[in-house]
Amino acid sequence: KAETLYRQILKSSPQEFDALSLLGAVLCQKKELHKGLEYLRTALKLRPQSLNLLLNTGLCLQELDRNTEALEIFEKGDKLSTNSSVFLRGRATALLRLSRFSEALECYVSIEGKKANTAADDINHGLVLYELGKYEGSLARLAKARRADAADSTLLYNMGRCLLKLGKLEEALNLFDSALKISPDDSKTLIARAETARAMNDSASALLSIEHALTLDSKNSFARGFKA
Repeated sequence: KAETLYRQILKSSPQEFDALSLLGAVLCQKKELHKGLEYLRTALKLRPQSLNLLLNTGLCLQELDRNTEALEIFEKGDKLSTNSSVFLRGRATALLRLSRFSEALECYVSIEGKKANTAADDINHGLVLYELGKYEGSLARLAKARRADAADSTLLYNMGRCLLKLGKLEEALNLFDSALKISPDDSKTLIARAETARAMNDSASALLSIEHALTLDSKNSFARGFKA
């Protein structure tokens, strides 16, 4: 109903800012991202410093995996905003997706300094630390996030990866097993479990995990090479 009303307004007033920006937001919520972005971009030409509009545009671009463009929008919003962490969070996410890990880390440290970090921020902070080879710090961040959601299989997987890097093999194996109880057909966890079992000299268990992974993705080059 909102979409219909906004379209009616734009028929008579094609440059009506609120109708343009809100229609764009509605279309993005409906996952009609390219159409929504067109309206958001048109509205931005009218009010390029609108914080809500910049935020919606950045989030839409992230949904489209256009992270370089999203970063530009979030950086602009961050400069205009004096107290909000939402643009800083958007920058951090874009930088993480662009593999600009050191810059992303600075953002997450700033978010924490503002006491605005969420469980999702802690997870991403942990992922950035992992990519930078800071496995102890990564594990601590992920463990903090786990207290908010102990049944997140991806979180358990990422904690297991840290433990594997730290040589804590039995703990890593336990976490991978816990993750697989939640998501038994997750190939990346099966492969990580196989790596851990092999490091523990349990070739039979490693082979079972790899064979399971190959039933899910027979062309997985890592799993095929592991078995060979």
